[in-house]
Amino acid sequence: MQQKGQPHEDALPDWRGLLRDEYLLLQNTYEDSDRRAVTIKGWSATVAAVGLGAGFQYGRREFWMISVGTAVVFWVLEAIWKAFQYGHSRRIQQIESYFRGEGTSLFRLQAYATWFEEYFSRSVPGQVWENLWLVPVFLPHMIIVVSGITLFIISLATRGAFPAAPKVP
Repeated sequence: MQQKGQPHEDALPDWRGLLRDEYLLLQNTYEDSDRRAVTIKGWSATVAAVGLGAGFQYGRREFWMISVGTAVVFWVLEAIWKAFQYGHSRRIQQIESYFRGEGTSLFRLQAYATWFEEYFSRSVPGQVWENLWLVPVFLPHMIIVVSGITLFIISLATRGAFPAAPKVP
């Protein structure tokens, strides 16, 4: 059944080439999301290292909680980014299925429409919540959160009895 506004397959001799190009574009976009996730992880680890180190250097437990807070922000950001990435998965699967011969008809150049359908087919907060608990998403953020909270609790229990950096005159 032909969708309104779509030319018949015979009218587009290079329609398989268009699908191939669409697939390659989507696959590149999907993989680029993983590269950006690595960047987000790098930001999170850098900020956490500075915060955790500053907590020891200056003897201030507040820095550890700042590190925890920033790690949570980056963790949520990465989960949101993963939801954006997964919005492309349905169209990628459709094109792959078509080229395996499992479908007889597939409308071309539908990446945008399919992304919106997939992304908004479920609750966005629900998608983000599910993504928070994916191992590739929660590492290293969860380690930073647990470390910062553990250091904070230990410092409270020992009344901050840890060596502070010497005061510079």
